Amino acid sequence: ITPMEPLWASEVAHAVIGVKRTEANEIVNRLLPKYENNLDNPPKGKKYQECYNIETLEPSREFIGLYGRIKKELTGYGLKFKY
Repeated sequence: ITPMEPLWASEVAHAVIGVKRTEANEIVNRLLPKYENNLDNPPKGKKYQECYNIETLEPSREFIGLYGRIKKELTGYGLKFKY
C-alpha cells in the first residue's frame, strides 16, 4: 500500500456523500465488468518503489497519471470530487 490509497479512499468517500443507492449501483455495474474476470486471480500489482521515488517519497508520474485517469473516469460516472 502507498500513501495514495488512503488519499483515494478519502476522496471517494467524500465524493459519494449524497449519492443514492440506485446511482451507486449503476456505477458499480459499469465498473464490475472491468475487473470481475480477475477476482479469483487478481494481478500482482506493483511494489512501493515502482510507484514512489523512495528518496523523495513522491509518487511516480505513471502513478499520478493512473490516479488522474481513474478519477476522471469516475467523474464521468457522476461522482463529484472536491479536489
